[in-house]
Amino acid sequence: MRRLLGFLLFQGITLNSALAQHKTLYTSELYRQIITTTDETLMIEDVKLVDDVSPIMLNEDIDFYSALDKKLDIAFDYDSLGLKSNVEFLYLYDITGAYVTIDNINIDTVSLTKAKVESFLLNDITTNTLYLDSLDVNERLRIENARIHNLTGYGGEVTNFEITNTSFSGFFETIVMKVKANYWIQDCVFEEGAYFSADVEGSFIDFLLEGNEFQAIDSNLAFPLDSIGMGSEEIIMKTPVRINFFGDVDQASIVENVFEKDSVEQYLYLEGDYDYMIFSGNDVGITLYPVATIIKQLTMDDNIFDANVVFTDFILQGRNNVLKWEELSDFKLASVNNFDSQMSEHPEEFGYTLDDATAIFNQTSDILQITYKAQSEVELDSLEPFQSLLSSYYRLYKTFKENGQISAANEVYIEMKDVQLKELAFQYKEYGGLEHWIEWQLNSVLRFYTDYGTRPAKAIRISIWVVAIFSVFYFFFPSEWDTKSKGQLIDDYKIFVEKNEKGYFKPFLKLSFGFGRSLMNAFTLSLNSFVTLGFGTIPTTGVARYVCILQGFLGWFLLSIFTASLINQVLF
Repeated sequence: MRRLLGFLLFQGITLNSALAQHKTLYTSELYRQIITTTDETLMIEDVKLVDDVSPIMLNEDIDFYSALDKKLDIAFDYDSLGLKSNVEFLYLYDITGAYVTIDNINIDTVSLTKAKVESFLLNDITTNTLYLDSLDVNERLRIENARIHNLTGYGGEVTNFEITNTSFSGFFETIVMKVKANYWIQDCVFEEGAYFSADVEGSFIDFLLEGNEFQAIDSNLAFPLDSIGMGSEEIIMKTPVRINFFGDVDQASIVENVFEKDSVEQYLYLEGDYDYMIFSGNDVGITLYPVATIIKQLTMDDNIFDANVVFTDFILQGRNNVLKWEELSDFKLASVNNFDSQMSEHPEEFGYTLDDATAIFNQTSDILQITYKAQSEVELDSLEPFQSLLSSYYRLYKTFKENGQISAANEVYIEMKDVQLKELAFQYKEYGGLEHWIEWQLNSVLRFYTDYGTRPAKAIRISIWVVAIFSVFYFFFPSEWDTKSKGQLIDDYKIFVEKNEKGYFKPFLKLSFGFGRSLMNAFTLSLNSFVTLGFGTIPTTGVARYVCILQGFLGWFLLSIFTASLINQVLF
């Protein structure tokens, strides 16, 4: 009996506690408090929000203000930014509910902390700071048609996180937030950078970044390179977009976005493991740096790159990846020769204080690196980033080759060898030596003659020109194969130009026949010398004899390159 009374007493206390924590508050009453309070701060906590105003919830074809007017018996003012109110700080703490919508508020700071709801919609709101902390949203957390300066999302668990048609004039960041299904950002404007991050352990399905505009960051904090052992200059580092997911993402789609160019190099920094990634239709004016693994398939097409692309840490594990080399060509590929991810944690190393930590993170997302393109002599003297750059080319070459994109693979290889040719020229200029000179000149010949063994047809065309040029030279020198002497050819020409009773026709035919036979003999001698078929004895004398020997060596050398090039393409 005592145990039963104790159990009933415990249940009564628990029930009373639960009722106390879930007092019902209709959203119309929330708006009433926002409108009528004279305090700058409005604190709403431990309530169950029930939406009785939103036209979406009421399924009525009226606007928000008409719906609110039906519920309230007080006058209220509003403008294009939302309801007019004295409230500057709205705190919603430990809120529960089903499908809750907050519409058309214009409040400096909105903080949603420890909410546990089925669905939460923030529609057409205006705020300087939106703080989302430890939210538990079972279905969907959605922000649309809003005007927000800074958004910070921290912690919590959301099934679907969606933002659409919203402008952010300050910094956007979500960190340590668990998203179980979808993370979608569509048709938004970001003026001062964004950090998209989530813990995606479990059944995360899709990351979508579509139709957004990322403007150039205005902040220009400079960082001295001597603090990282890179010289005495300063660098302004900007990362307007950093995407960082912890866990395996099924699919990431980054499509039809605009990443605005700036006079200072900026970065789109992409981290995570993805089964599938689609990067298409983007206008990319900032350096793309994916430090990511694509497990099954990458689709990257229809983009416009007006900046560098760093593939040194981009791993493609799958097959049938879709890429277009023409989007990446013209030496857009780059590598980096430095990386630092602790800038905001140790601002004193860069001459700043702890008060500057937030500004540093908002500008850089804690990314500090120097792009390397193997252009200047200083860069060419750095071996490690040079090798990383060549590795990027080679991995792209293999990707195109595996896809059967022979033409694209050849173009990648040509550009990779052009980069190497610059380095060979630098090595000779810097260190001299016959070996460096031979390597440099040999690669120059390979570039000129067959585009490094990728175009046998180009070798044939050049060979024909070589044979023809030598033929012109041999034409002016007698040979054993030329039975018509050059003296007789001159006599025939004189007869042709002299007027006589026989006219010009027969002398012209005789002159043309002699000229053609001499030219054919010269061409035959040149061709025979070039292909080195062998003479027994060289059928000419004087200077021409030594030119034949020189042409024979040249022909052997060029035809060897042609043969190797032909085999390379046949066995591709």
